[in-house]
Amino acid sequence: MNRDLRDALFDAANRTGVTPNEFGIAAAAEKLIADYRSRSGVFFSNDFGTIDVQSPKPAQRPRSAPQPETEAA
Repeated sequence: MNRDLRDALFDAANRTGVTPNEFGIAAAAEKLIADYRSRSGVFFSNDFGTIDVQSPKPAQRPRSAPQPETEAA
């Protein structure tokens, strides 16, 4: 991590009133939620209330890619 990224991370965490670790975990959770990869049991409903992050929606299954056709032996 370079100094500029570290400074930005600490500044953002301080502005939201959380530790840099909590900020990083919340950012990872936001990314997982945005990608519909929320897993129950990892985060609890009030985990994000202190930093204005929306609670995870129920997990949605991503659309599976079409399976390639296999050749008959």
